[in-house]
Amino acid sequence: MKKLLAATAALLFALPSARADWAVDLNTAGAIGSDPNQSAYFFQNNTVGTGTGVIDPFLTVDQSQTPGIYGYNNDQATPDNPYATFGGDRTHLIQLTAIPVASLNGVDYREFLLDANQLNSDPAISLVSLQLYTSDTQRTDLADIRANGTLVYDLDATGGGGDGTVTIHTDLQQGSGNSDAFFYIKNSLFTSGDPYVYLYAQFSNNNDGFEEFSVSKTGGPLGPPNPPPPPPGVPAPPSLALALSGLVGAGFAWLRRCRRPQAATV
Repeated sequence: MKKLLAATAALLFALPSARADWAVDLNTAGAIGSDPNQSAYFFQNNTVGTGTGVIDPFLTVDQSQTPGIYGYNNDQATPDNPYATFGGDRTHLIQLTAIPVASLNGVDYREFLLDANQLNSDPAISLVSLQLYTSDTQRTDLADIRANGTLVYDLDATGGGGDGTVTIHTDLQQGSGNSDAFFYIKNSLFTSGDPYVYLYAQFSNNNDGFEEFSVSKTGGPLGPPNPPPPPPGVPAPPSLALALSGLVGAGFAWLRRCRRPQAATV
């Protein structure tokens, strides 16, 4: 019984690191969210102008792709990235030095912008995969990037949770050309020293036009659009925590009963 109690208590105290699925829904003006570890922050943008004169688009993918809209940045079209040259120079290689650094809660993050396009009748689009890699050389094939590059961030892993989803609502930002969302990846994750950065993204519920990632070309960050909140704690899943705490309590009650002195027999 003591071993069972010890194992249960250890599991209970380990709960904050449990990998539960998580989601950020930027469904209101000024909405802010983060992954469980605050490795990435996501901001709805309705305050910062981001026209073509101040941004450099580096990944543009089109909604006509099948089976899902996805893409990654490079300088050459390949079979698994047919829209690598979509819009002329709107998909291209990018170096880490071109990605601005912004401070959030005193911590440095790299700033990226996302401009999405959706029908007014169905304005929500979800980012279901986001991976960032660095590489010491230029690569054009996604399999090569994943095999030989250094994974910096994965929406479904690095953030400390399970499968991650970020939903953007395009009706909160008027017109194409103004970024719907800012997102920030913790600068300390870029540890390899490699110069080239590759971003892979996949969306669901896309229904109109293209989705475009960009960075500021002003020499500094354009945001964040709003001050981020202080980092929250990561609570244990409530139902499991309550169940285990009840089990631990019952176990200690059983031990107390076992230790009570027994009445002497005559």
